[in-house]
Amino acid sequence: MRVKKIKKVSGLGIFRDFSWGDNLPEFADFNLIYGWNYSGKTTLSRIFDGLGKPELIPQLDGAFEVLDSEENSLRSINITDPQNCKVFNRDFIKRNFRQEHHAPAVFIVGDDAAKIRDRISTLEVRKTSVARAAKKYAEEKTDWERRVNDGLKRDAARSIGELVSERTFTRPNLDRILEQIKDSLDDYVLNEAEFDALKATASSSDEFKEHNSFTIPNIDVPALVGEVSNLLGQTASNNAIARLKDDADLEAWVRTGRDLHSPGDECAFCGNKIENDRFEQLKGHFSTEYEALVNATQDKAATLRMMTIDAALPDSGQLIHSVRDEYSEAICPISAFIKNANGVIPLLIDVLEGKVSNIESEQELTQTVSDTLASITSYEYIDKHKEIDNLLKIHNEQIGDMDATKRDANSKLKKHSAARFYRDNSIAAEEEAYAGINAKQTRALNVGAVIDAQIQEKENEIKEHSVAVAKLNDLIAILLTGSNISAVQLSEAEFEFRRGTERAVNLSDGERTAITFAYFLLTLEDGGNELANTLVFVDDPISSLDSNHIYAVYALIIDRLKGQCKQLFVSTHNYEFLNLLKDEALNDKRNFKAGCAGFLAQRVHDDQGESFADLVEMPRALRKFKSEYQFLFSLLHQLVVSANTTLHEAYTSPTVLRKFLETYLGFRKPVAGRWSDKLDLLFDIEAERTEVAKFADDASHLQSLKQAVEHSEFIASAKGIVKKVMDALEHKDNAHFEGLKIATED
Repeated sequence: MRVKKIKKVSGLGIFRDFSWGDNLPEFADFNLIYGWNYSGKTTLSRIFDGLGKPELIPQLDGAFEVLDSEENSLRSINITDPQNCKVFNRDFIKRNFRQEHHAPAVFIVGDDAAKIRDRISTLEVRKTSVARAAKKYAEEKTDWERRVNDGLKRDAARSIGELVSERTFTRPNLDRILEQIKDSLDDYVLNEAEFDALKATASSSDEFKEHNSFTIPNIDVPALVGEVSNLLGQTASNNAIARLKDDADLEAWVRTGRDLHSPGDECAFCGNKIENDRFEQLKGHFSTEYEALVNATQDKAATLRMMTIDAALPDSGQLIHSVRDEYSEAICPISAFIKNANGVIPLLIDVLEGKVSNIESEQELTQTVSDTLASITSYEYIDKHKEIDNLLKIHNEQIGDMDATKRDANSKLKKHSAARFYRDNSIAAEEEAYAGINAKQTRALNVGAVIDAQIQEKENEIKEHSVAVAKLNDLIAILLTGSNISAVQLSEAEFEFRRGTERAVNLSDGERTAITFAYFLLTLEDGGNELANTLVFVDDPISSLDSNHIYAVYALIIDRLKGQCKQLFVSTHNYEFLNLLKDEALNDKRNFKAGCAGFLAQRVHDDQGESFADLVEMPRALRKFKSEYQFLFSLLHQLVVSANTTLHEAYTSPTVLRKFLETYLGFRKPVAGRWSDKLDLLFDIEAERTEVAKFADDASHLQSLKQAVEHSEFIASAKGIVKKVMDALEHKDNAHFEGLKIATED
């Protein structure tokens, strides 16, 4: 860009309400701005700095408007896009030259590099914080692992190993089982009987045999009882002998004897002959139906006596432990049936025998038989056949590979114990807590990795903004000739400045200014920037430098900037430096060459005693005189001879007078001491010396200004004191006075 004029400045620095005057020339390609300290030069440079770095504008606490060569108005309130404008001022020095805290003689050079280094420092602080958090979470994880893994789980694994007789069972084994079962714990928890059976199976040393066949009694006891009950209820219709009917024992005895004899035989008991009619009589008593009923009853009783109710089933103790309980439960109703059935048969035999003895009597089952029969009919056992068969098959399979059976039992015992451990010790909650800690640690480590990447990215940015030490040292050698200062590169953007071979621990302000100016010149073409398209503003580059360094700064500005950049501004308070620059800008008639312009930044004073900055065209006196001393004399002489002295002239006169007297008296009496102690060269009277010294010292300070100008006689007093000095100089050193008059005449 190219700036044409600064249209307005409001409330910025000491610029109160500045507007570009109609008689003020526009900025040229090469512009000189002269002004004493606190006259507003740095404020002007900050306006240009804001054009190049809009982010700095809010720090200015004021407003400005700039007009470029294309008649575009750039207002501070809406500037967002940075212009190609580079500024060297004390702000640049502060931003670009920083001394590291940790090494007194190590410096960072470069605005961008310094900002990036600040960002890196911030990232390092955050990295430390994140690393501290990650360490804390790591310690919490360690505590958890010590308490849960090395404590609870290790003890549980030891107990499980003892249960299944596996000395090699450890915590990792337990962890693998927990991963398998933790989502369905109830499926693996055993009841007491299951646990005992599996434990017995796992530890058993018994030898078992296969059981392939078995029988279950299939006797219909209720039907059998029904048959007996039917026989008990039958009787025989016949001509029974009354005596035999009344005596069952006798009847049975006679029936037996009848079967042993025939008609005409002698009675084996009494020896008498048995008559035929007696046989006929007994035959009537013991009829065919009678005999049939007796035979049926006796046959049933005989059948029952031969009946044995039993089951051909193995004893539960003959089976493997894992099926014993279930097998015992399955055969329980069968055993009860056998017991009760075997209990009712003798009762049936008894009642049948009683029936035979009293064949003609109708009888019923006893209550005992009925109760026993009720117990038998309440059991359902026939359908147990499949269940028992399945259990025996399981038994046979398990004893077929006993090692596998024991391994399976051990596996179930392990899973049962692991499930109980997991539930009883709230391991799910413990794992959730651990997962939370681990997530936090992971997040902290990830953030740390991101920060590391950001730090590396910033380090790479520093490399991009770094300058070559060799080039920097070349310029330092020019600017600080004889200082023996050089830069030694420690990193991409860190330099250790040395004076000879020793660390330059205490660099002077002038040395810092020179080094930073060298860096400024090197960075003008950073990133491929074209100097020909760049506006450059250099504010007081020789501040705090010795006079023998001024020529080096001047030479670099003329050689590297004037005519090279699009537009150049140089401001200074140093008259000697101004003279060097004027030689480049003025023609032999002391007017500015084409493409050059000059301005004066000055503090002016209003009627209320308030001062503010103003920018005017460089006065002819400044352009004409080769030394500030001549310029100062011309101002003082003009004040004395002027018919209408302005408040501004009166306001500046104390400072002008002090600077003039410091130079003159210092030259006349080049000894140490205050300038005011040398006033005896001009004044013989002590009171006059005191008056001049007090006016020049006190009235030239800002804090005395308002009080002074409020005095109605200030202008006259100022003019009178300056006239006393001029008269004294003319009287005491006339040749010098006349020479100054001639030199300052137009």
